[in-house]
Amino acid sequence: MNRIRRAKVSLIVLTSIAAALAVGWSAGSLHAQSDAKTLKKDFINPTRGRFSGAVVVHGNGVKMIYVSGHTGRGDDLKSQAVAAYESVVKELAAAGAKPEDVVKLNTYIANYTPDDRAAYDEAKRKVFAQDDLPASTMVGVQSLVSPQNRIEVEAVAMIRE
Repeated sequence: MNRIRRAKVSLIVLTSIAAALAVGWSAGSLHAQSDAKTLKKDFINPTRGRFSGAVVVHGNGVKMIYVSGHTGRGDDLKSQAVAAYESVVKELAAAGAKPEDVVKLNTYIANYTPDDRAAYDEAKRKVFAQDDLPASTMVGVQSLVSPQNRIEVEAVAMIRE
């Protein structure tokens, strides 16, 4: 009998804690949503009806810069990669940031083989020469938007206002 009573009391206590957490989470969620209205967005190098080269989100003294995917021209993967990374750097500069401000890079390589890794690494190091590199994802994909493109790079950077 005592076990059943203890189990009921424990269940009531756990339910009360869960309800309190849910109310607190909900209030925090509503607060975060109301704060989101105060964020300002700038669209850098927009192509009307298609996309922006970058979007800058301002809030709490920080600028988050989201750079769209950029491709590069060239005869081989390395030259295309250098051009793509340099194009990303131009968008960063237009938003007031530098390569050192990048916190995340996503790189997509069409028809990727393990032999492509050296060209990719060399091109990335040429443009992002700092010791502390951003978080980075490299994904091999079947194709990109244009068949002559082998690489596409997008980035996220963060700087103080």
